[in-house]
Amino acid sequence: MSLQSLCDDIVTQIIYLATDLRPIRLTCKRWAVITDTQGFIRTLTFGMNTPFTAFINLNTKNLRSLKTLIVDCITDAPSWIPCRWPLQTIFHNCTMGNQLVDPPSSPTEILRIKDYTSPGTLNINWKKLPHLRELYIDTADCNLQGLIQHCPNLESIGINLTSQQPTTLPLEFGQLTRLHTLITNLTTTTTYHFISPHLRVCLVPKTTPFTAISKQVPQTHLQTNTYITMNVA
Repeated sequence: MSLQSLCDDIVTQIIYLATDLRPIRLTCKRWAVITDTQGFIRTLTFGMNTPFTAFINLNTKNLRSLKTLIVDCITDAPSWIPCRWPLQTIFHNCTMGNQLVDPPSSPTEILRIKDYTSPGTLNINWKKLPHLRELYIDTADCNLQGLIQHCPNLESIGINLTSQQPTTLPLEFGQLTRLHTLITNLTTTTTYHFISPHLRVCLVPKTTPFTAISKQVPQTHLQTNTYITMNVA
């Protein structure tokens, strides 16, 4: 069976699962048309060394198939993205700015942000990222209001804030039913109870012991003031 004779359902699966569509695109005229329509770019990286003309050309390309976007060393980075945020979106050493980051409603499941240049608080409209599973933030401070409400499927969280008065860990983090990893230097002032049966790692500064339903998390993670200051993004 040739690629040209495949039925539409199989074609759709190939487009969804293939890690690199460029070789397939060159096989025949039918696949050239399909990938022109559905998109064939899986990973896109742009930064301060990207030629401006190349960046402008992004707006003429079909980015429907984009799965990973890496933005490197860009000032006011969110405003330069020419499409919905894809499944994995990474801001590496970018200046996110002090304005509300308000992306289009996006299917993003993994979000990484590293910003050592903005002294203020990172504010994100979490409502636009309802499918988040993994969140890694390394910045001065971050407003987490609404995060748990709008991103209830979070499984892995790493937050490292460098502010002298960082945000307190919201009690709602304990209500995440799929959480398996929590690593942060956010302060806590009371006992937190985690209802996720999947919790395996809970490295958080504590003033009192935590409790958890999970049998997988070590008791030392819940009872001692153990946490890691690390580059999480």
